[in-house]
Amino acid sequence: MNLLETLIGIADTFVFDFDGTLVDSVPYEEVLKDVAFIAGFSYDQLYARYKDQWNGLDEAEAFHLTLVDKQSARKIRAAYRLFKASKERLEPLPKTVKILVRLREAERRLICWTRGDERLQRLAVRRSGLEQFFDRVIVPPVKTRETVHDMLLHVTNGAKFVLIGDMYDQDIVPVEGLADRRVWIYGSKANSYCTTKAEPAPDIIAIRAFADLLKPAA
Repeated sequence: MNLLETLIGIADTFVFDFDGTLVDSVPYEEVLKDVAFIAGFSYDQLYARYKDQWNGLDEAEAFHLTLVDKQSARKIRAAYRLFKASKERLEPLPKTVKILVRLREAERRLICWTRGDERLQRLAVRRSGLEQFFDRVIVPPVKTRETVHDMLLHVTNGAKFVLIGDMYDQDIVPVEGLADRRVWIYGSKANSYCTTKAEPAPDIIAIRAFADLLKPAA
């Protein structure tokens, strides 16, 4: 039996992060890294603001432009243009469609839980071709304990759920004690930008890639 079948036997609902989990996308953290370099700021400072405070991509860009002179502002605008353009050509990661089809066959409820600019994220989910698999697409401004309670738990409606995501601090930590299992994809590009050290826990299953759900369960 593979890991996916084991999880199907545990939970009625599956909650997925989107970028870096289901699709190969440019992490927004790469924009933050570029801004930090251009503006001469600490990446950790910019990341902390992004993690805890989000008022949309336009506001974030406007804030970052206040940190630099006109010449550097052109470089920041270019970084944002490339990031927005990357959302137009997202491809599902290997085995993603096969896994989602199997979950639908098993009559499991599927929720996409993706943070960021709401208009951009919903458009990205649609363009990826994966929207058809989800019962709900939820776009919180940030992923925190509070937004999990306010925006996610009423949708899961008390059902046991599995959370699958790649960012340890944004996907895995906020649902501690709430998800029946937390599947952490530690091998993603975005996860390398996390500033929180991962801690092992009995409910966390660490896999290198989303496709590893089809490997035999340990």
